[in-house]
Amino acid sequence: MNLEDKIQQLQDQFNIEEPNIGHFNRFENRLKKQSKYPLLKYIRIAAVFLLFISIGFIAVKKQQNTLNTDTQFRQTETYFSQVIKDELKKVNAQKNTENEQIINDAFLQMQILDNEFQKLQKDLKNSQNKKTIIYAMLQNYQQRILILQNLLDTLEQYNHIKNNNYEIQNT
Repeated sequence: MNLEDKIQQLQDQFNIEEPNIGHFNRFENRLKKQSKYPLLKYIRIAAVFLLFISIGFIAVKKQQNTLNTDTQFRQTETYFSQVIKDELKKVNAQKNTENEQIINDAFLQMQILDNEFQKLQKDLKNSQNKKTIIYAMLQNYQQRILILQNLLDTLEQYNHIKNNNYEIQNT
């Protein structure tokens, strides 16, 4: 059976009705809302990759000069801590009773990573192989940032779906 025969066979099943009045305007408004910040997700991904590159650069520098890397690690640690604080502020600003469980689940993952980080800090003081431990600490920071960014994306999607459902109910 070729395509033309299939079209002829299904011709009576095609939806040829005109959409409701204002459909195109509502559709266009939704598209505008969705595309308001289309680059935000890509900027976040680029920022994470930039962090990975920065961490790799710091690891190479540490091999060359331990003292210099110690300073760089402290600076990177300060930077990661600030990023995490900023992301937590964003999450807490969106927290409500409807999304509390999602946020609590993410915070539980963050607590597990924080406990691991505390162990790494103790190991750093007592270990001869500081390079491996510092690398693990940086990865821990990255994982926490990714959890927070994924949480923010999830909250954004949740709010978008909630708003769409509200709009559909009111049309």
